[in-house]
Amino acid sequence: MAKFAVRPGVVERLMMNPAATLNYEGGPAVRLDPRRTLAKMAACSLVNEKSFYEDTTGKVFDLVREVGATDPKWLVKLAVFLREELRMRSIVHYIAAVCLTLPAARSSIARAFPRIAPRADDSLEIAALLKDGRYGLSASLPHVARRLFAERLNRLSEYEAIKYRRGSGFGLRHLLNMVHPKPASKKQEQIFRYILAGKRMLERPPIPDPELMPQIIGYEELKVTRRGHTRDICRLIEQGRLPWELALPAAGSSRAVWTACAKSMPVMALIRNLRNLFRCGALRDPEIRKIVLDKLKDPETIRNSKQLPFRWLTAHRAIAGDDPEIGDALMGALEMSLVNLPRFTGTTFVACDNSGSMQWSPISERSSLVPADIANLLGAMIFHLSERGIVSAFGEEFAWVPLAKGDRIMANWQKIRDTEVGGATYAYKAIQYLLMERIFVDRIIIPTDMIIYSGHDLLRFAAPYADLFGSLGALGVTDEDSESFVTQLRHYRRRVNPRVKTYILNLQPYEYFIAPDGEEGITTISGWSEAVLKYIEHDSATDGSDMVDIVGRVRL
Repeated sequence: MAKFAVRPGVVERLMMNPAATLNYEGGPAVRLDPRRTLAKMAACSLVNEKSFYEDTTGKVFDLVREVGATDPKWLVKLAVFLREELRMRSIVHYIAAVCLTLPAARSSIARAFPRIAPRADDSLEIAALLKDGRYGLSASLPHVARRLFAERLNRLSEYEAIKYRRGSGFGLRHLLNMVHPKPASKKQEQIFRYILAGKRMLERPPIPDPELMPQIIGYEELKVTRRGHTRDICRLIEQGRLPWELALPAAGSSRAVWTACAKSMPVMALIRNLRNLFRCGALRDPEIRKIVLDKLKDPETIRNSKQLPFRWLTAHRAIAGDDPEIGDALMGALEMSLVNLPRFTGTTFVACDNSGSMQWSPISERSSLVPADIANLLGAMIFHLSERGIVSAFGEEFAWVPLAKGDRIMANWQKIRDTEVGGATYAYKAIQYLLMERIFVDRIIIPTDMIIYSGHDLLRFAAPYADLFGSLGALGVTDEDSESFVTQLRHYRRRVNPRVKTYILNLQPYEYFIAPDGEEGITTISGWSEAVLKYIEHDSATDGSDMVDIVGRVRL
């Protein structure tokens, strides 16, 4: 019994820390202060999407309001960071709506609004949030919001006017009637008339100038062209450079229409519609096939597309089995997209969470990828970018994954994915492997959903009863039985490399985190984009900073 008195038990130590708690699986976890929690939850939060353990949307929204009441300028910076660095939208819309209602945030949100809401539908979503009073917001439209919306309406393009005129319940027509902007030019005046009147404005005086509105006029002609007149339809699509989102509903989803649309599709639209182009037979057209392959093989086009890495994986999964040539081009595009990403010197150890919760639900309703796919892709990318890399997977068990530098990233992703590790989440085993083998690494990277088990299943069942029995020791659970990820990492720092830096990549918006604030050598980063890799590169050469600091450095 003497060993139980050496140091406090796990639950006792948790009780000493007011931020400590137990996660959904009964493992040790911590809650951070509101700004840190919000930054890390929001960076991987898809609003209104459910994850394995909970629907986190309400908690994220509560945190936005809480932080807005105490540090509105930082909240505006967070919105800019999420939109520009992580390319997120829904959570940004809510943050912007909250900031527009806060007098202390007015000057900051006014400066940042064009960066937070560059697209027309961004303003629509924010206005809808303010208008209907959802999520605890006021139903009135603040003066600063009216001014910002009016400025954005005066930058509307023909394409935006067509696409968002009606909207999904709340369109440009509604916003125009709410704000009543003064048109800044003759073209904007005609666009506003079209938004309010639709095709009727083309039939009544004053007749609009065709040179000012070629796309709108082409679109309205397309809508009244009989679907059997394929040549006329394709001519209108190509002359007006009508995007597929407008042309297909108006002209029908035929091979000829898809072929005409594909000629002017940007890369993002192409990779999202490769399956559609294959099904309708458009990819059998030599001209279209060349257009697609040329774009996928052009380094500058790929670099400027700014696609998140997992987009290439999604596209590859959708088409590679039916069209190996296109699939191969997508693999090449993924590798070309890494040209501007940082390289990591020294030895990098990556442990990918492949537990059951990481395999359960897609990252969004429109995606076939699960969080484990993202974790494994990050693992394969980091291996490719590292001077020396060690990649592994963990769940109930730990497994080292033998990868080769000469293999393509997609092939290495497949190897990680196919590694069997079981459904539980024992992250500590990854660090234990390094410790037992005395493997010196410069950095450790853990892509995970943050819900890890303790080192012994007994802890999960014993923890709720610790108060009754005084300690886990009284229940027969020792600290040796309950080794946690953080405990193992501390051992590694003492025995192998005291300067190792550990980065936990948070892939799900839960309120629980593995390590407390200030834990030496550990940084938690949230998000899926290549921005997390750029941060790791920066942090590796500094004393380190957390998400609050990163957001705080954003210039407004």
